[in-house]
Amino acid sequence: MKRINDFVENMFASFEETQSIKEEKNKVCEELKSKYSALIEQGKNEDEAFGIIVAEFGTVAQLKKKVQKSTDDLYDITEYHKFKKKFAVAISVSVALFFLSIISYLVLSDIFKMNELATCVMLVIVAIAISNIIFFGIQKNKYDKLNKSVAQPHNIIEESTHFEKKTVVFIAIMVLAVIAFIILGFGFNMWHPGWIVFPIGSLICAIIDGILKALKKK
Repeated sequence: MKRINDFVENMFASFEETQSIKEEKNKVCEELKSKYSALIEQGKNEDEAFGIIVAEFGTVAQLKKKVQKSTDDLYDITEYHKFKKKFAVAISVSVALFFLSIISYLVLSDIFKMNELATCVMLVIVAIAISNIIFFGIQKNKYDKLNKSVAQPHNIIEESTHFEKKTVVFIAIMVLAVIAFIILGFGFNMWHPGWIVFPIGSLICAIIDGILKALKKK
């Protein structure tokens, strides 16, 4: 197999020796060796088998195009999974901000008797939380399109789809909680105990998450 090793080394000679290139080179080498062995088993002699491999392999330019596509896909997948972690943190922060808005309202209104300031502070915090959800939701849509454009194993796509559906449901629940809270506050002056919609929303999210995890294990 030395001829194949030498051939692959020559074909990759113009590439920068990065980790991804090394992995791609090893992959190509193994594929060619496997094909070479199959040709030998079919009755070809060593020269014929090697000639067929070289003829079908293509040019250096074609190889560069193939390797570039492979490394780009790897980069895209890596970036997508990094964003998934950031997105989860962003949603957690937004939920925490919803609770912070409740706490700030209760402290300012009940302890310091500053009802107007309490309402303003609460609405500002809620606005920040919603803006955070909207911003990362837009970014998520971009990454979802990128993720679908890259070929991935079925289990990765399935896991990603499950993650997307669950996240959309959680966001919808918390946004509905905010809408209900604003309606109760401005429409019926029930800022307190209207804030109870947030812990109820979080409880519903936790219950749904538990059910989905239980179903996934089955």
